[in-house]
Amino acid sequence: MLNRTILLALLLNGIYAFSQVKITLQNDTNERIDLVQVEGIDVGSIEKDSSKSIVVKSVTNDSGHPMPNISLLLHNEKISTLRSPCATFLKSMTEGNINRKITIMQTNGKKFIVLEN
Repeated sequence: MLNRTILLALLLNGIYAFSQVKITLQNDTNERIDLVQVEGIDVGSIEKDSSKSIVVKSVTNDSGHPMPNISLLLHNEKISTLRSPCATFLKSMTEGNINRKITIMQTNGKKFIVLEN
């Protein structure tokens, strides 16, 4: 019984270790964006009309919609994704591919990253 428990624990740990989410971001801002970070990992710069991909272990998913945590620098201004104050339907996505276009939205003088399909 102990051997089975250990084997199951190793198997589940191995599955988690190889879980990955590939995030591909297309810069749709018509400007070069710098110091891009995705889920706390430095991606570097993304030229306008270019894309970059990164692999992460997991991404927050809200009601079936992936919400990667992204920040960047545009014209020396730090801009981040808008986070939902509600956490009722949040889950972790540990496998899959996310392809999004980065655009910038301005509301009440504050800029936010918008990820579009």
